[in-house]
Amino acid sequence: MAWSDDWITPRDQLKPLGPVQGLLPPLLLLSLYLARPSRTLNLTILPLYIYYSLYTSPFYTTGSTPDDYGRASLNFTLVLKAIDTFLLSKPSFELAFKKRKDDPIPQSWSLRRLGWALKVMTSLRGAGWESQVVKKLGGSDLSRTRLIKRRFRRAILLYLSLDIISTYMQTRPYFHRLAPLSSLSKGEQIINMISACAAAGLAINIVYQILCIVCLVSQIWDPNECPDLFGSFKDAKNLRGFWGKTW
Repeated sequence: MAWSDDWITPRDQLKPLGPVQGLLPPLLLLSLYLARPSRTLNLTILPLYIYYSLYTSPFYTTGSTPDDYGRASLNFTLVLKAIDTFLLSKPSFELAFKKRKDDPIPQSWSLRRLGWALKVMTSLRGAGWESQVVKKLGGSDLSRTRLIKRRFRRAILLYLSLDIISTYMQTRPYFHRLAPLSSLSKGEQIINMISACAAAGLAINIVYQILCIVCLVSQIWDPNECPDLFGSFKDAKNLRGFWGKTW
């Protein structure tokens, strides 16, 4: 196990994640989306972004193990997406990542480009876009005001649901790492696993609702750019339906 001592830094020896290490990778990625496609940027900013994203994940800590895991997972996912977006997409990512083929390309470094860039960065499945994985989810035909109200109500409902699940999780020794999963009854094992999965899904959905509200209020996005993040549970009749349509 000598190799692990050389390559894996113990958690108590990790450097604290400062604002520079935390903000530099997403700002570099955002700058790539805000600028026009450029071979020069792909040879300079993109490698710099990939390096800092992958370097800060195992060698810096926020002080929280779950936060470090989530940050590292997100960084790795965004690195893969960046490689696909800026190196593999043909034609250029501006043409590949559009809502519809006849949509105009937002002007570089504009406010509308910022909203478009954030949408591309956070829509990992591309739901509602020409590049979407499953052509299932469309935009909303509601007016801007009605959709804002719907997203606001949904955000409150999701938050209350997450609060209920979090309250349960805080009462269980397993979630405080005081009891291994194998020591629990089968029933509690199932409930705990469902709770953990539900909490993750609810948290992701809450962030999405807030993002939609902000971008709709600021008019960065149109209502048809705010499809539901998840599909209907009616499609989750089997594993393929759950992963391909519901999730």
